[in-house]
Amino acid sequence: MPALSRRALAAGLLLPWGALAQGSTQYRFRLVRQGRVLGTHSVVLTRTAAGLEVRAEVDLLVRVLGITFFRLNHVLTEAWAGDRLLRASGREERNGSVEQFSAEAEGDGLRVRGSAGERLLPGNAAPMAWWDPRRPGRPLFDNANGAPLALDWRQEAQPDGGVLWRVTGAVAGETGFAPDGTWRHCRLTGDDGSLVTYEPA
Repeated sequence: MPALSRRALAAGLLLPWGALAQGSTQYRFRLVRQGRVLGTHSVVLTRTAAGLEVRAEVDLLVRVLGITFFRLNHVLTEAWAGDRLLRASGREERNGSVEQFSAEAEGDGLRVRGSAGERLLPGNAAPMAWWDPRRPGRPLFDNANGAPLALDWRQEAQPDGGVLWRVTGAVAGETGFAPDGTWRHCRLTGDDGSLVTYEPA
């Protein structure tokens, strides 16, 4: 059965940070492949006077004739102060196997500890996510185990002033933003090469 890359699971169709008043906004989506719903993805943004907190959760369950072929639960949390990631954590249970990471700002860098080891990354590093138009070009790491990702981003201007980003490498997909930064488009490539799209739930 198809499986999404774990690195592709931190996305949501979200408003740009500057457009959010203090309080919480929740988004919920279906992950669809060839017309079949694989699971759900919810994202909650909480904006306070101190900054922005994000919680994203993906829950996938694929059954055929009552038999479970694929099960995944992924939770990613982030806390930001302006353009700086203060801390983040991720945990993924995939068919019974668990990976996780934690990250915290340390001086001018970001200390990341996880299943892939421990390292000090640049201060502008962040976990892989599709909803944030500022992620392309940053040092990004796996949102399940903390491993740095080798990515090649290519930008395409859109006729209405928006932008489409295509990425290849450790992650493959595309994400598009309106002129005001609102995320409006996302398609991801699964582990088996199939296309997975987000649809509002």
